[in-house]
Amino acid sequence: MMKKITICIVMALLCLNFWAFAQSKDLGGLKPGDTLGILHVNRLYQPQTKTIQPLVSTAINGREIILDFWATWCGTCIAKFSYLQELQRKFAERLLIVLVNTSLRDTDEKVSAFMSTYYQQNPGFELSYTFRDKKLNLLFPTRALPHYVWIGSDGVVKAVTGWEDLTAANIQKFVDREPLSLKVKEW
Repeated sequence: MMKKITICIVMALLCLNFWAFAQSKDLGGLKPGDTLGILHVNRLYQPQTKTIQPLVSTAINGREIILDFWATWCGTCIAKFSYLQELQRKFAERLLIVLVNTSLRDTDEKVSAFMSTYYQQNPGFELSYTFRDKKLNLLFPTRALPHYVWIGSDGVVKAVTGWEDLTAANIQKFVDREPLSLKVKEW
């Protein structure tokens, strides 16, 4: 009996050790201060026109960009959609918010069906989205959602945050091109 308890304790400690190591490993990707240059998204679904078109950051007239990384299974992500829509409307001339789904658990069909239903249930919701963009996943890897990447009109990553920093006051500073002092989301 004592041997079984000892084995269980050792196994538990090993599991904790591996988890801590995996969580502390740097995922790479771009960080605040890094230059992205021109952002190019191959498939951007635009609900206003019901079309899928590419997005190139040089074609958005100098607006700042926030990429919202989300998944269909992330309740917090989906709960923030209406707030993001409010921010998009408030700062429409100076900001573009794009929903980005890079979840390996979501298929193209699942994301399309989810968003189609969401648009039907939320008239007036007009945020564009993209999914399965491998380049964005490599540039901005993440472990936890939601995950927000703030990109200036100059192509420089200004911040990588969680939902806590996504406030109207911080967005105002962002679109006014004032320095941001936001905590970098590490995970």
